[in-house]
Amino acid sequence: MLITLRIWWWSFIEVSFWFTGGNKISALKQQRWTIRLAKIQEKESLVKQKESLTNWKDMVILYRLITKRFLTNMMMW
Repeated sequence: MLITLRIWWWSFIEVSFWFTGGNKISALKQQRWTIRLAKIQEKESLVKQKESLTNWKDMVILYRLITKRFLTNMMMW
């Protein structure tokens, strides 16, 4: 949010008083985009970690179910 306020401030200064060529504004926009990209990548990595955990838990449940059925079938024989 602070970077967005800075962008608004520098655009106001550039339009009203002092032309800087847009360098300061573009640098702030790039900084804002890198922060957003880092947040997006962090969310994606968390989703991948959650998927791997659920897959691991599902595999344990499946293993227990198969072994239980296998043992009951052996006992029936």
